[in-house]
Amino acid sequence: MSAQRDYVIMPIVMLSQDNSIQQTKLYRPFGTAGLLARPRLLDLLDAGRHGTLTLVVSPPGSGKSSLVSQWLDDRAIDAAWLQLDAGDSEPAKFIAYVVHALRTIAPDFGVETLLLLRSARLPPLDVVTTTLSNELHELGETSPCLLVLDDYHMVKNPAIDQVMAGLVTRPPQGFRLLIISRRTPAWPLGRLRIEKRLHEIGAADLRFTREETAAYLQLNAIALPDDGMVMNLQRQTEGWATGLQLAILALRQQANVAGLLGSRPMFVGGDNRYLLDYMVEEVLAHLPESTVQFMLASAVCDRFCAPLCQRLLGLGRDMVDDLLRYLLDANLFLIPLEEGSQGGADRRFAWYRYHHLMHQSLVSRLEESFEPQAIATLHRNAAAWLREQGYVDEALGHLLAIADWDTATDVLVSELGKLLDREDRQAIAHWLTLLPEAEIARRPGLLLLRGWDCFFSLDLPLLAATLRDLHALADDTQHDGEPALNLHLGRQHAVEIEGHIAFLQCAADYFAGRTEEAIRGARKALNLLTRPNTLVHGNVYVMLGSAMQMAGQSSEAEAMLRTQYQRQRPKPTQASARLLFGLTLVLTHVGDYTGAAEAASLMLREAHAADLPLLVGWSHAILGRVHYERNELDAALTHFNAVTDRRYVVNRGCAYEGFTGRMLVAAAQGDEAALSQAGDEWRQFEESLWGFPGPLYHSVQARAALLIGDTPAALRWARTFTAPPPAAPMIWLEASHITKVRCLLAAADDAERAVALDLTNACIAHVEQMHLKWLQPSLSGLRALLLARTGARAEAVALLATALHRSRGEGFVRSYADLGPAIVDLLRAIDDTALAEPIAQIVAAI
Repeated sequence: MSAQRDYVIMPIVMLSQDNSIQQTKLYRPFGTAGLLARPRLLDLLDAGRHGTLTLVVSPPGSGKSSLVSQWLDDRAIDAAWLQLDAGDSEPAKFIAYVVHALRTIAPDFGVETLLLLRSARLPPLDVVTTTLSNELHELGETSPCLLVLDDYHMVKNPAIDQVMAGLVTRPPQGFRLLIISRRTPAWPLGRLRIEKRLHEIGAADLRFTREETAAYLQLNAIALPDDGMVMNLQRQTEGWATGLQLAILALRQQANVAGLLGSRPMFVGGDNRYLLDYMVEEVLAHLPESTVQFMLASAVCDRFCAPLCQRLLGLGRDMVDDLLRYLLDANLFLIPLEEGSQGGADRRFAWYRYHHLMHQSLVSRLEESFEPQAIATLHRNAAAWLREQGYVDEALGHLLAIADWDTATDVLVSELGKLLDREDRQAIAHWLTLLPEAEIARRPGLLLLRGWDCFFSLDLPLLAATLRDLHALADDTQHDGEPALNLHLGRQHAVEIEGHIAFLQCAADYFAGRTEEAIRGARKALNLLTRPNTLVHGNVYVMLGSAMQMAGQSSEAEAMLRTQYQRQRPKPTQASARLLFGLTLVLTHVGDYTGAAEAASLMLREAHAADLPLLVGWSHAILGRVHYERNELDAALTHFNAVTDRRYVVNRGCAYEGFTGRMLVAAAQGDEAALSQAGDEWRQFEESLWGFPGPLYHSVQARAALLIGDTPAALRWARTFTAPPPAAPMIWLEASHITKVRCLLAAADDAERAVALDLTNACIAHVEQMHLKWLQPSLSGLRALLLARTGARAEAVALLATALHRSRGEGFVRSYADLGPAIVDLLRAIDDTALAEPIAQIVAAI
């Protein structure tokens, strides 16, 4: 027999979505005919019912899973079951499956944990684990639960061991765990043993006794000539369940019982592999060739059903049904997979899998007896059927197993729109880790995945580089003049993908300040995209509206977005909420805070209803900004906290808005403890994902320091910040160049104040060019203060009065109040009764 090399199908799970989880991994195995009731073992399992952890640990083929499943049936225990495999060693995937297993007994469990798993970048594992533990605690308060993890030895990641060790050493209320494994997990179990919270069942317990062996033979209608033969069989197999089952199969197939159970040793030195090989050879040798070929071909799949086997082998349904029935009736290690209580898409078919030992043996024989091309054909046939039925992750696993990158790319591109509509950023990022860099670089469809990953994480430099590569491939033509996109993707995808590329280019142009290019790109994308009610289509309108506003067409942008929203049917959807997002941004950037608050409130309701966590975050961020500007600090803090509470779920830029807002509120309230806490949380957030805080963090720290009177700290930052004024639009709550002006204004040095005046003028020119009216009050106030310092007091007062008139009615308070006490003297010098009320509000805020 050749060296074992399993085909490990690694499903690429869309971690947050029910329909992409392999539901059969959540089903307990059915009991099969000939399964012996063993009351002594059921009693052993009963003894652990009130502990925290039960370990059922023994070598393969000991009957562990069958025993636990039989116990749950016999005792009518409602438990969550998860069948683990070699692809479950990634923490995010493992935790997602744990959540979905628990959802079979508590359908609404794990909402917050799954939100974290949808993040563009997976949060630190301790953050996810804490959230999972808290949700388990909430579940246990009302409904104690038992989670069974079958084949835990397949998990080979110390990080997952750490997660599970934490759950059993500090168990949530009402949570119990049962582990089925070939090895004792590497967890700190000493304290659990001392506290009698650990119950262990081992190989010695699971071995068949002589009496159980005799009863098992009788149950399966095997009559041995004498008790000595029974004793010999029990001794040869050492009570190994699979050995007994294989022996029974072999005994049914040959009359020479003495030859089978005679002098030939079946079990050598505690290693059951010799017995397994020998017995499987004996069993398969007496099966019809058509049955053996069926078993070998179906072993290419971790699980299978009759229609899938039809596609694999080109057989008729009746023949496949007969073969499956024969394998079941003959107890040939075929395990029916039970339908879970929640059902799901898998209820369309009756699913099966082979016992792990039989599966390993069949895969080894498949490699020996089939040519590589024939095995690849089996994988392709399996992938084609699975894809047609909607089991996309399993289809991809088969394609990646044979390095069929072209078909895998076609599958990924076909599924991209669905992923985007679900805001499942983690799946996109995960796919990219599984694909070779060389294959990504030469395929537009895979580069597109990278482009979206860059967009979600706001990695603008990598987005620009990816777009250059995409354009180079898209512009390429073959000798027959066929566009490369058609050749790589097929005409059915090429036009849609061109629309995606046009959108991503539009986004890159917008964030680079290339207004006209962004508008052209957005309109091109709208002409190319064929599906209107999607995230991509909605995002195009967001970018088009923002770019039009930046070009001075804010009224037209607002009208366009309102019209599109009114036409949208049905509501709420991803598309309708995105249109509200675009409208909210336009209104915010032109300083229409009343309209922005109305649109953001509606967006918040729609985003909650449509389960759109990214837009929930942006709704809170914009509402927090409006309340902060109006000096409604408690309300602002509530919204900013809502953002940072889900910092790992929302967009990176949105998280920055939340932290910025919290720090500004704390500084405005003079709460240095809250200011320090917000800053610490921001730094830890940055370090957990990117290794070190970004420049915006330091900028906000300086601005907050200035607000609480720590001028030296603010000036130290300002003197080291030398970046030129950006081309990108100043759309964030924090603008570092404006903060530098604030800091230098406090300097005693005339030269630094001159630098501040020049920078202020540059920022004003930028704001006017891009029509960012929301920044005009603070910049006008800064320029007024600088003019007053140079002796141009009358000009300063006039400038400030003009700014107040422009912003009157929208509640602009903090833009002026955050300039500090120095602005009060200029405000009081304004002789205009129409401005008395806003001036009084600003002075009160200071």
